[in-house]
Amino acid sequence: MKRIAAFILCSFLISAAPATSQEESDKLRAFQRNFLRASLTTKIQVLQDAADETDVDMGPLYLQALDFAIENSTFLRDDPSARDLAILAVRLVGLSGYREAMAPLWKLFTLDSSSSVRIEVLSAVAALTPPDPEIVQKINRWVMRQNDAFREGETVDQAVLAEAAVTLGTIGAQTSFSVLFSMSTVGYADLVAEKAREALYRIEGDFADLIERVIRDNPPAEKLEALRIAIANDNLSGEEKSEIAGGALSVALAMTPRSADEREYQRQIRYESVRVLTDNGWSSATDEVIEHFNLVVEEYSVGAARRSHVIEAVDALGAMGTHEAAVRLSLYLDVLNSDVENGKNYEEQVVLSVIRNLGILGDQVAFDYLLYARYLNYSERVKKSAAEVINKL
Repeated sequence: MKRIAAFILCSFLISAAPATSQEESDKLRAFQRNFLRASLTTKIQVLQDAADETDVDMGPLYLQALDFAIENSTFLRDDPSARDLAILAVRLVGLSGYREAMAPLWKLFTLDSSSSVRIEVLSAVAALTPPDPEIVQKINRWVMRQNDAFREGETVDQAVLAEAAVTLGTIGAQTSFSVLFSMSTVGYADLVAEKAREALYRIEGDFADLIERVIRDNPPAEKLEALRIAIANDNLSGEEKSEIAGGALSVALAMTPRSADEREYQRQIRYESVRVLTDNGWSSATDEVIEHFNLVVEEYSVGAARRSHVIEAVDALGAMGTHEAAVRLSLYLDVLNSDVENGKNYEEQVVLSVIRNLGILGDQVAFDYLLYARYLNYSERVKKSAAEVINKL
């Protein structure tokens, strides 16, 4: 008897399932037909009524409404009802999670430049998870164009940008990190900058790697800001900061400045990177530190760098602890010796810094140059310092 009852129940469920599905399909088609033949204001009512049908997936209807808004965007551009319809369709797409509408959503974004529609589109995209990587890249590129336009002094829609920051933060794609970083530093209103900063910390991934990407790819001013943020970040170890600083120095050395401002950013990146490398004795960056030293010496000779910058560059070579650094510093002492021998003026503090750092390096390659310095017309202080280093060697 129990087996017969179970059989009857299963048969009922099997026969009932298609009927329920058919009922839902019929109801959906009824709403779609009504939407198709309705006036503009009635179309809005159809969508509102459909939203109350929680037992039916109305996603195809919302997509139909979205397509209508796209197809008629030119003719109904100035019609408030058309805009209300578009906003409602986009909102319902997001609420229903109908991901098939992802591409049409972005198409509407490109066709309708009104803040209200674009903000609603971005909100809907954020709701349609998991995100479509292609759409994320399109949002990234749009934001980048706005950033570039703003830098050129053009007016941009900052309300939409604020929503874009929220959307990118919600999605959390690593490809958006450098874009959001630009938004946080380019000079937008406080609201946009704040939303961008909040979104930055929602991006999943290694912070050091992400900040290195900014230093590598973003404009000079943002490279410098990213470096400073990394240096000030207490959550990064000395090793991580050194790796970031070494990469930043390499990037700065490879830069080709297009303006006086960019040249100044380039120099600041070099100076601030070198200080980190010096503090941590990051010998892996010896080649870059030598190249930086060469540039500083050249810049100092034409008045583009200060004496303090030369001393910092010398200290950086001393902190490398490598033979290559000792060779370069020894050759620089040889140049200073030649200048003094030829009656030129010298900076005592620079010479003392060179000698002191040769002592720190403790490499025999410096012996001849230090010894010769004792016979030249240096101050007694310099000669004494050279003698002390020779004794250490």
